Amino acid sequence: MMLQASTVASSYPGSRFRPMWRVRNDIENMLTALRAGGDALHLGCGNDPIAGVINCDLHSPHADRRVDATDLSVFDDASINLIEHHHMIEHLSVAELNRALAETARVLRPGGFLVVSAPDLERVIDEWRSMAENDRWDYGIKMLYGSQEHDGMFHKNGFTPSRLAALLEPFGIRQEWHYRGYPERRTPSFISISRKIGGDAR
Repeated sequence: MMLQASTVASSYPGSRFRPMWRVRNDIENMLTALRAGGDALHLGCGNDPIAGVINCDLHSPHADRRVDATDLSVFDDASINLIEHHHMIEHLSVAELNRALAETARVLRPGGFLVVSAPDLERVIDEWRSMAENDRWDYGIKMLYGSQEHDGMFHKNGFTPSRLAALLEPFGIRQEWHYRGYPERRTPSFISISRKIGGDAR
C-alpha cells in the first residue's frame, strides 16, 4: 500500500533549534515508515542491506539481487513506491547518472519517493581545507575520490542538496525536503527526499 503523502510530509523532521541527534532519530523513524509502504528498492546496498526492501548491488554478496542502478529493466514501469540509496550516487559518472535517473523515474509510481544520501561536496571541501596535512592526503582524498577498493568505490560525481534538486527536475522528480547532517559519518553528508510528480505529488 502506498504511504499517504500527507502522512510523510507531516513527518519531515524540523531541524531549527534542535540537536542533531534528535533530527537524525526522526529521520530514522521516517525512513522506517516509508519502507513499510512496500515495493521498495535499496540500490547500491553494499554491506548495509535494509530489512524489508529489495537490496540491490553489483558488487556486494549481501544484495538480494545483482542489479545496476542504471538498468532497472527487471522492474516494471510504475511498479515501485520507494527507491533509496545511501552514498551510492557519487559513484556514478554524468552519463551513468542520467541513465539511473531515467530508470528511477520510469519504475517509480506517480507520487513515489526517492531517498538519496550523499557526501555534501561543499562541506567536504571545507572539511578538506581544515584538515591537518597528513589527514588531508589520507582520509581527505578518500572523501573526494572514494576509497577505491574495487570498481564500485570510485567517486565520479559531486552533489549538494540544491544541485541534486536541479538534476531531478527534468526527470519529473521534485525534491521536497533535505537535511545537511545525515547520515552520521566522518564524511559530511546530506539526505534528500523527493517524489515523482503525479499522484499525490504536485
